[in-house]
Amino acid sequence: MRGVRRPQQENRRVPRPHQIAVGARRTEIPSSYRRVQLKSLDNLHQHNQEPVERRVEDDPLTKKLQVAKRIVWMCLLSGSFLFYYLLDKIGEAISILR
Repeated sequence: MRGVRRPQQENRRVPRPHQIAVGARRTEIPSSYRRVQLKSLDNLHQHNQEPVERRVEDDPLTKKLQVAKRIVWMCLLSGSFLFYYLLDKIGEAISILR
């Protein structure tokens, strides 16, 4: 397809993840993910100490995920118990029919 010219695309800037609007609000990149300009050794030391000082347990997203995980495990447990119970009752019904 040598003779076919492709239409030129507009030079659009691709939005960065923190600029993309989700619903009615804009997403924000946490400060720990942003590029940090380290101009001195003190800034480097502070940047390396931030993850150490931050605790994962205090993060609200982690708490929500733990609650969701607990709910999923309870649903799986109750579903497997119900499945086992129904298999047992079906087995009893089949043995009665014989």
